[in-house]
Amino acid sequence: MKENHCDKNKELLKVNGLRTHFFTDAGEIKAVNGVSFSVRNGETLGIVGESGCGKSVTVRSIMRLVKTPPAKIMGGEILFENHDLLKISEKEMQDIRGKRISMIFQEPMTALNPVFTVGYQIAEVILRHNKKLSRAQANEQALEMLRMVEIPDPERRIHNYPHQFSGGMRQRVVIAIALACSPKLLIADEPTTALDVTIQAQILDLMRKLKEEQGTSILMITHDLGIVAEMCDRVAVMYGGEIVEQGNVKEIYKSPLHPYTRGLLRSLPRIDQETERLYTIEGAVPNPKDLPKGCKFSTRCAQCAEKCKESPPEYKEMTSGHFVACHLANEVS
Repeated sequence: MKENHCDKNKELLKVNGLRTHFFTDAGEIKAVNGVSFSVRNGETLGIVGESGCGKSVTVRSIMRLVKTPPAKIMGGEILFENHDLLKISEKEMQDIRGKRISMIFQEPMTALNPVFTVGYQIAEVILRHNKKLSRAQANEQALEMLRMVEIPDPERRIHNYPHQFSGGMRQRVVIAIALACSPKLLIADEPTTALDVTIQAQILDLMRKLKEEQGTSILMITHDLGIVAEMCDRVAVMYGGEIVEQGNVKEIYKSPLHPYTRGLLRSLPRIDQETERLYTIEGAVPNPKDLPKGCKFSTRCAQCAEKCKESPPEYKEMTSGHFVACHLANEVS
């Protein structure tokens, strides 16, 4: 995986104008509506936002794992190593999943098959993408993966079933499966959901260590801005199926331009400030079936002007690499 260190400015993944809609009895739901971003070699990009913003649908669309019907990818490009994943066959996509691009799903218990041992499940991924190996060789590699993700007593635990592991240990097994074939891109969809803070820190430390050792790029989906600050090089803030702000983590945390980004940052507890009550953003994420006509955040924004309600703001580069879609920010510039 040394190649990932050759040119860190080279784009490994580039998503252009991705649109994924759901067609239901209640109507057309625009879950992802024109999303664009890129992930460079060896970097970690975080996509952050509240539940219902379209984060998970975005990454499942990249993996082509949205269920059709009711979902349908309506348009856009997903360029991975300069090949559009929307134009290749399902067979070709299966060869990419698990080998070139892997994914850590939100809930490790549902991501693992309860009737097979964890060793068998890791070995299956290895055998799927390297048919020259024997089952014994794949089992040895599976054992090595358990060692790599620091499962205690791996020689014994390789024969255990998912229900015999704690939540944190199951997540380590899921990471072992995802990294078994040394992917170039690892997609982590809320990898620390439902884990306590101690286990969460261990999982994040493990992912950081494996990224440094293997040079893997990471696309991190989360609602936790603390995780983004700790893990990510760049961040894309998502709201209403769109990216409303994107840029370098340090710059966005220091100088957020979109009211939604500022609201998310204000809602974080801070050790350098005494606060009796945490800040909350009033209202809720709009129903994707009935999105506002103008800015998607206009129904919750305290600074909303008339034009915010009438027309969508331009997605504009304000400083180098720092993009925002906001009428007020565009006026200031």
